[in-house]
Amino acid sequence: MGRADLHTHTTASDGAAEPADLVRMAYENRLELLSITDHDTIDGYLEAREEAATLPIQLIPGIELTTLWQGRELHLLGYGFDPADSAFMKLLVSQRRARKDRIGVITHRLQKLGLDVDPDEVFAVAGRSMPGRPHVARVLTKKGYTGSVHEAFVRYLGNEVMGSLDLFWVHLEAASEAVRGAGGVVVIAHPGRTCTYEEVEEMCNDRIDGIECIHPSHGYDHQLRYTRMAERWGLLVSGGSDFHGSGTHEAGSRFGTVTVESGRAERILQRCSSVPE
Repeated sequence: MGRADLHTHTTASDGAAEPADLVRMAYENRLELLSITDHDTIDGYLEAREEAATLPIQLIPGIELTTLWQGRELHLLGYGFDPADSAFMKLLVSQRRARKDRIGVITHRLQKLGLDVDPDEVFAVAGRSMPGRPHVARVLTKKGYTGSVHEAFVRYLGNEVMGSLDLFWVHLEAASEAVRGAGGVVVIAHPGRTCTYEEVEEMCNDRIDGIECIHPSHGYDHQLRYTRMAERWGLLVSGGSDFHGSGTHEAGSRFGTVTVESGRAERILQRCSSVPE
């Protein structure tokens, strides 16, 4: 049975691997299908297409969208959309603007704590990547405020210290509409980290097309329960390693091992109207 990884990140957002390198890694790990799901950008996917065309591996259009649901942050995985769809592209512009505005709020709150951190420093570290808290953590570490990126999150960037940063994001329904309008499908990402089972059940009613059942943060009980929930609602089953790069993320070493059957990925593609037969 073939394998697929439908949740990965590259240097286009907060991952450590270049897009083309990740495609080659997927091939070396004998994956049949791969989706690059960078945070709120498809730049990594677009860059990886050329390399994927040279290898016997299918690259699925993907993204991890940061959305707002019931007043808090919720991540959606989008698959199989048309990257050139105008409404979808408008969503990406909105998300990039939201991330830049969010960095401004984060650095302002750090300044109130007595830390000399400027938004432009964060954007310089992020470079072409979509800016996020990991880039702020790198600035804090570079300037000697913390000894590591992990310490920066513990001491300054966690939700307990930083407070709410959720109001910048597009609402779940609007994000779902944009992805579906571009011919794709939406899947709730790692629900075991963010939701109760009851809340996932609530979203199964027309808000999502599938559930990420397989994820490094999900134990066997989570995987089984979410898979049964998806099957009961007639939803798609997704999964992957949430790879960011070895040594940079709790799931860094799971690439090539936390996967879903290729048949699950093919069913996702069959549901997408933008993917040619």
